[in-house]
Formats: sequence, C-alpha cells, structure tokens
Amino acid sequence: MNLFRNVLFLLALLLLGACHRSTDVPQNLRSVKVTVNKASDEVCLSDYFSASLVKLPHVDSVLVGEITRIHNKGNVIYLSDVSSVFKFSEEGRLVGKINRQGEAPDEYLNVSDFQIDDNGDVWILCRSNHSLYLYSWDNRLKKRYSVDLWIENIRLMKDKLFLYTGNEISGDNACQLHVFDLSSGKVIRNFKSVDKHQSSYLFVKGANIFQGSPCDTLCYFSQLFNDTVYSLTSSTFSPMITFDWDGKNIPSSFYEKNYDNIMDFFQHLHSSNAYAYGINSFAVAKDGTLSVTYFYQGKCYCAVFFASDEKNPMVFSSFTASCLPEGYRVDLSETSVYSQDDGSWVIPLDMVSLSEHMEGISADSNPILLMVKPR
Repeated sequence: MNLFRNVLFLLALLLLGACHRSTDVPQNLRSVKVTVNKASDEVCLSDYFSASLVKLPHVDSVLVGEITRIHNKGNVIYLSDVSSVFKFSEEGRLVGKINRQGEAPDEYLNVSDFQIDDNGDVWILCRSNHSLYLYSWDNRLKKRYSVDLWIENIRLMKDKLFLYTGNEISGDNACQLHVFDLSSGKVIRNFKSVDKHQSSYLFVKGANIFQGSPCDTLCYFSQLFNDTVYSLTSSTFSPMITFDWDGKNIPSSFYEKNYDNIMDFFQHLHSSNAYAYGINSFAVAKDGTLSVTYFYQGKCYCAVFFASDEKNPMVFSSFTASCLPEGYRVDLSETSVYSQDDGSWVIPLDMVSLSEHMEGISADSNPILLMVKPR
C-alpha cells in the first residue's frame, strides 16, 4: 500500500497574491507516527539501499569549501560552496565549474543556493544583493534579476522559481513563500503567512526546504520547526502529511513564551528532553519508500518507512555501509543529509574522522560523498 494513497495532493486554497493561512488544514491530512525512542543501534544501509562512495579530486582547480547544496541528477553531481558551483561525473571527475565571484555587474557576491534548468544552465541565488543569476557552464551570464526579497532558498519548477524567505518580511509582504515568474521577472503569487511566534527561530533551518516529487509540476515543502510536509505547485499550497513524534511534538504554547535569544530558546527546548522536532530532510522514492530526519534529545535521527511495512519505520541516528571502512560509522548529528528528487541521499563525509580509518586521504582532502540510492 502506497504511503500517499488517498492523500489529496492539490487543493486550491488561495486567490492570486494572497497568503495561505496555516490554519486551513484539510480533514484528510495524513498523520504518520514515529516512535522516537526505538532507534536501532546496528543499521547497515547496504542491507536496504545501494551505497557507494564518490571521491572528489584534490587538485588546485577543484578546491571545494564548505558544501552548501548538492543536487544529483542522472549521472551528474552538482554541488556548491560559498563561491562556486561544481559539476562532477559520478566517478568524481570535474566536468564544469562556475566561478564568477566578484563585484562586477556580471558577477555574484556569493552562492546562497542554486538550481539546474532543463538546458543544463545554472540559476544562482545571491542573498547578499537580492539577485538571481543564470549562467552557462562557460561562465557566461545569460540573465539577471533583482528581487526585493531576502531569499534563503530557491526551487525551480519549469518556468517558475519558488522563493523561500522564512521570517524575513519585505514591505507589506508577510509571506514565507513566493512564486517568481521567470518570463516576466516578477513575483506572481505568495503563500504561507509568517508565524509571529515562530518567526524568531525560522532561520535555524534544515538542509532541504524544497524536495522533488515524481511529478515535475509538484514539489514538497517542509521546515525544521513544522511537523508538516506540504505539496506545492505554482498555484497551490496544501498540507499533505503531518508527523507525530510519538506525542513529543513541540506545542504551540512553547513558541509563545519570551526567550532572550536563540540560545535561550534551545536551552529551554532541550532542558527536559521532552520534545522531538523536524523536519530536517524529507524524500520519497518511486517505490513509495519515505525517509525523514528529525531531532530528539539533542541528536539527529532518520526514520525510513518502507512501502512493504509503512507502520514500522526503521529509526536510527548512525549507520554503517559496506562501502565504508570497517568500524567507521556515520553519525547523522555530525553531517548533513541532502535528499534528492528520486528519494536518494547524498551525504558529505567528515574528512577528519574518515582520515583516521581510510588510507590515502587527509583531513584537508576534498570531500568524499556517500551516495545512498533506492534499489
């Protein structure tokens, strides 16, 4: 039985230019329960998924800084750091690089996020100057838009870009999501009002605000301090699945209290070990396998719902894989999980700890990527 059976994906909830209200919850919203205190200590991902390593070359032309985004499309791996976007084959060979960091009109200040269009060109978000840039792989600027929004993440969908601004409000626009038309260069629709109680904490966000789906006109949207996954098109925004963290979800009253700062907020959040929260990443494979990462008692966990037994998810906070050195475990709390449109994950491994288990690499080597794919 598919996890999404009888779930309403598309619901026209709004008029042009109006924000979707988070209180508009359909009666058939699916609730999925995760028993957070039953995590497995011995999980070998190779027993359930295809797992392999991609070693990025360590040469002067390929010096990757801290990774900010990874997209695995077909046989190509795209990733970015703050200054560049790289294009690698699945064997780890560099086949392209966009490096136009600077202050000239055809340059960006930094790479905040990026997307690959149907032609293989790259849309780059520079949050610092409110701009969107379209580059070809010969480092030629093809188009630039300035948008009066503090954009944090982008998601390309045909001729539209979804823009996520979190708690940043521009003028009278108090929405978190915006639909940007690439033909006209204008925002044509807005979704999801900023929650005044949660707005101070929304900048602490997961690695995967947007996630793809089997349909190329629909994507998924989720946030760290929101237990709901939404379906999103250029004209609709609908709650789809809500996660029950075994009754440990953060109550709305917790956000309504006054905290001195974000550190004070987290100290109260973790002091009693009473709450679990997500969603840090979310992915759905073609066979219906669903994965979600969340936090509980200061640790990151992953719950995998297999289509054959969706009521009993596999829950773990660390794992091994046959492609990894013997005795080496990946701790989800110490890495980032980049979920992909086909339900797979790409996980940059910690080079400091990995160098202690693997010969021929050092702590300052370029990242090694763990590719985890559905079989």
